Amino acid sequence: MKQAAVQEAPPSGVNQERARGLLWVFLAVSILYLFADTQDIIWLAYATKPALMLLLLTYVAINTQAHPSKKRMLALAALLMACSGDTWLMLQSSSGDGSLFFLLGLGSFLLTQLAYTWLFSLTTGFREGLLSQQPLLAAPLVFYWILLMILLWPGIPPGMGAPIVVYGLVITSMTLTAYHLRPLLSKRIYQPLLLGVLLFLLSDSLIGLNRFRPDIGPIWQAHFFIMVTYLAGQYLIARQLVKLVNRS
Repeated sequence: MKQAAVQEAPPSGVNQERARGLLWVFLAVSILYLFADTQDIIWLAYATKPALMLLLLTYVAINTQAHPSKKRMLALAALLMACSGDTWLMLQSSSGDGSLFFLLGLGSFLLTQLAYTWLFSLTTGFREGLLSQQPLLAAPLVFYWILLMILLWPGIPPGMGAPIVVYGLVITSMTLTAYHLRPLLSKRIYQPLLLGVLLFLLSDSLIGLNRFRPDIGPIWQAHFFIMVTYLAGQYLIARQLVKLVNRS
């Protein structure tokens, strides 16, 4: 199948300037947060982390305002839920047990991934995507999910097994849905989108291993790499969300 032609309504010059500015601010705030986190500057981490996804949300909102649609609503909802997830996980790291905050963060990111999956499924010609033609190509990601669950299971506390399994299924489904879009999008949209989704998957995998299986071997600078892969992934996804929403 030929790749679908993409037509985007270009944002106004003012919007383009605001968008570029927001991305530079996102980069600066990301660096500030990572510095604060690695240096244990708690007040600065608390001041910067909730702003990260809000900056990407504003970037998407400004650049898609000419195309109000279900896709736009899903994109904005996904990033808002990601901001919520960041906040809950930030709070759990400063609390005692933190299990409740962890589950709230898990639930928020689950909603983010469901919104992304729904948005991706609205792509024109979705039923004719890659995995409809070659379903066996899904096998590596399914195997990855099974292997990750096997690794995590011995360290998951009682009562948290089902939420972790469901979360793993949802993020794997999101990744498969993005992978499925290969024949339907141009390379300049598809490749960074898929890379962003894979980085998101990697970040969450590192969270699981770091929290539930530290006995496997400590991950050097675990939280730093969790956040770098997460921020890079969300940045790449947000850039492509604008193009997906603005497609005619």
